[in-house]
Amino acid sequence: MGKFVKGDVVVAPSPFSDLSAAKKRPALVPDLGKVREFAAKLHAEGKPWKGEVFGWQVEYNPERPDPPLDSKMTFTPADFCIGESGFGSFLSCGNTVRTKNQ
Repeated sequence: MGKFVKGDVVVAPSPFSDLSAAKKRPALVPDLGKVREFAAKLHAEGKPWKGEVFGWQVEYNPERPDPPLDSKMTFTPADFCIGESGFGSFLSCGNTVRTKNQ
């Protein structure tokens, strides 16, 4: 698989709302620099957010002081996901990184 570039149209599976199956649909690759800027803005605000941006579903959950269930982590890192269920790993889904002293 090659590198995706802003403006490329790709065909990707789009799951039905009940997740019983998926249909292949075209998707436009957004400008990843603008996606990163938007994610940084949400992170700076530190509030959960869910909506549509750049033609994609987006969800942001800020860092929480409580650790994930059954984890040795001391906090739950923030996460930012763009894309429908099934697309998340297709474009971008990641955690913010922090050091112990932050």
